[in-house]
Amino acid sequence: MNNEFKRVAIVNRGEAAMRFIHAAREFNQENNASLCTIALFSEPDCHAMFVREADEAVFLGPAQTIDRSTQQLKASTWNTAGWRMRCRKLARTQCGWDGDS
Repeated sequence: MNNEFKRVAIVNRGEAAMRFIHAAREFNQENNASLCTIALFSEPDCHAMFVREADEAVFLGPAQTIDRSTQQLKASTWNTAGWRMRCRKLARTQCGWDGDS
């Protein structure tokens, strides 16, 4: 099994997202790689720098819907053994908050 990342979805925003995008570009240059950054964004961020600078951008809908979904995921799904098992089964890796954040 190949453990190399090909695409990374960025669900953060602002400066943290830009730092990641810059780090991915630097990684690509230094390693002759092609890691693709994908900005996941809601309506208020449609003109944000991280959305423009990512290799791809995916609109998720109105912010209120996204915030509610994120809170529910954070509270119940992301930190369960079931979520981790689904990620492994789909060969996906979650990077980011650990549930205690």
